[in-house]
Amino acid sequence: MVYEKRGDLDSAHKYYISAIDIDFNNVDAHFNLAVLFWQQGRWAEVVKEFEIVESLSPGYRDAPRFLAAARQELYKKQPGK
Repeated sequence: MVYEKRGDLDSAHKYYISAIDIDFNNVDAHFNLAVLFWQQGRWAEVVKEFEIVESLSPGYRDAPRFLAAARQELYKKQPGK
């Protein structure tokens, strides 16, 4: 996305949220939002968005692989891990 390439992550976030508000089933917007959260290390949000991607379009753009990796990162962040 253009905003991300310019480093404007706030605008990218707003854009994806707006797209999802218009059409919750917009799998591209959920996927891109997950990638944006990934860049920020926001693992719970990454997992949530990739789970939505998987529910809307199973196997979409390697989402299962990314989801598994994000779950591992989230697990590592738990206290005592």
